[in-house]
Order: sequence, then structure tokens, then C-alpha cells
Amino acid sequence: MFPQPIHYQSRKRHLQRFLVLPQLSVKLRAIETHFKQYENLPMPVVTDTQVTIELYPDQRYFQAQGQYTLEHRTDQPIREIHLLTFINLQLGEVVYPGATLRAAHPEWGYYIYDLATPLMPGEQQALQCQIATAPARGFRNQVDSDDVYLIYP
Repeated sequence: MFPQPIHYQSRKRHLQRFLVLPQLSVKLRAIETHFKQYENLPMPVVTDTQVTIELYPDQRYFQAQGQYTLEHRTDQPIREIHLLTFINLQLGEVVYPGATLRAAHPEWGYYIYDLATPLMPGEQQALQCQIATAPARGFRNQVDSDDVYLIYP
């Protein structure tokens, strides 16, 4: 009885794409090569988080809205913010005073926002964002995560 649903799912072409180890290594190298230039930029630290999550277990997806308090703990002004999500997450609206999306790389889960007014040392500011996963179709070869990271040294 169990093999029949798997056969049915795969025959309907709902099986998700997955990366085998050599493909994953190539992808990770490409990501590191492309974004290494940003590794020493000053970035804020998340000091407080408030998240509201709406779960849809029957459809196997969720939506979340978060507010993150960012604190600047370096001695240089911060002129841009880098967000990193897991690749399977969909980053929705991001709200930060004076932030403009400069670059979006959803295939890698990497987003860069320019700040109209730099965040100065010791300052705090709130960042709000929405994230979601698409409703799952078939069987996935990965574990979903709801993490959104600020990149900082």
C-alpha cells in the first residue's frame, strides 16, 4: 500500500528537484565567489526579535512576519544591509527606514539593501520582513528552515 502513493506522486512530476553532492559543491563555490567581496563590511547585530507565524500543516507551508531590532556595534557607518535566507524561502516585503533594494539573488537567498541614511555606531533601528514557503508539492529532498540572517562579521 505504501509504494503506490510514492509512485503516483513521482508519475505526476511533482517530485522536487534536488542537488547531489557534486552539484551542491559547485553551487556553494559559486555563492562564495560571488559574495566574498562583502565579508568584511560592517553589519548590525540582531538584539531583539518578534515573529508571528501562520502555520498551514495540511498544505505544508507557513507565512511569517518578523520585526528585528538591529544594533550597530562597529566603529564605521553601515551603508547597506545584507539579508541571507535559505533558498527555499520566499522573502516578501522588507521594511527599514530609507532602505532600497539594490540586488536580489533569490536563487541563492541573498538580498542587498542600500540605506539612504547610514546606521551610525551605537544606533538601533527596526527591520520588518515577511517570509514564506511555497506549499509543498510531492516529496522534498531537503529540510525547510525559516531562518533569515543578517550577514555580519
